[in-house]
Amino acid sequence: AVVSTQSTGTQHSCHFNMLPIALLLVLLSTTRCDRVTSVVVETGDGSTDGTTDGLTMTIYGNVSDHVMPKIHGFTRSSLRNLNVLSSPDIGTPECIVISTDGTDKWTPAKITLYTQEDSRGYVFRNTRVLGLSNNEDRGVWSQHIALCTYRAPTTLGRPVTCTITTKTSSARHAGSNFLHLVPRIYGRNGGVVMGEMMDNIGRDDFEAGQTDVFTYDGMENVGPIGCVSFNVLKGDDAWKVWSVGVRCGRYYRAFYNTKDVVLSSDLSEGVNFLKLC
Repeated sequence: AVVSTQSTGTQHSCHFNMLPIALLLVLLSTTRCDRVTSVVVETGDGSTDGTTDGLTMTIYGNVSDHVMPKIHGFTRSSLRNLNVLSSPDIGTPECIVISTDGTDKWTPAKITLYTQEDSRGYVFRNTRVLGLSNNEDRGVWSQHIALCTYRAPTTLGRPVTCTITTKTSSARHAGSNFLHLVPRIYGRNGGVVMGEMMDNIGRDDFEAGQTDVFTYDGMENVGPIGCVSFNVLKGDDAWKVWSVGVRCGRYYRAFYNTKDVVLSSDLSEGVNFLKLC
């Protein structure tokens, strides 16, 4: 099955005033309301990891998102606690995207997000040592980087390595040069958001007819694989995938985009969410 949706720009609400009791119980059982209270940013200890440029952080939840005001001054090896005073209900935090307005390079080591409902925090680790800068001539630096969270396995068994292999359609204009995608894998034991967006540093991913492999270590063991989804965070250069192969531990499954769904943040040319089952 192929499921695709597109956002209308309207944020869902976590307020259920004046609703019938039966409907209220359904909504409360399926919607988790939560607000961000603080963000702790740890900068790397490399000689060029600090920056004085302005950084903008956007927190994405499964209900809505929150854009934080631009902040300057993340020095090397520093730990900054940023209080969030006016966060909307975002639901469960899933990703954080950081953007820069300058060319002074910055490398985050870890970002921890705390909410009203979860004092343990959601940890976003920069495991691939992605760097942020408007100057992209080195290939390992980008104007935007996206980090996505996952919790350590508890009842799902030992962590496993997951790989997602995509083959882009060979049709005209099927490839993309600018698309920030975050995948999620669904299995018999539940679903897990991959730790980072799909991006192989130093390689042009998603070219027409090309096969790309993305590897994620230390992921929760979701068991036999049922579905895979892709969420577009940024990028308006449309992409049409032909097939997707997902392997987590000893489990593997192949999926095909039989309805020729096109992914893009520009909703006039595609959708920003695709789920294949």
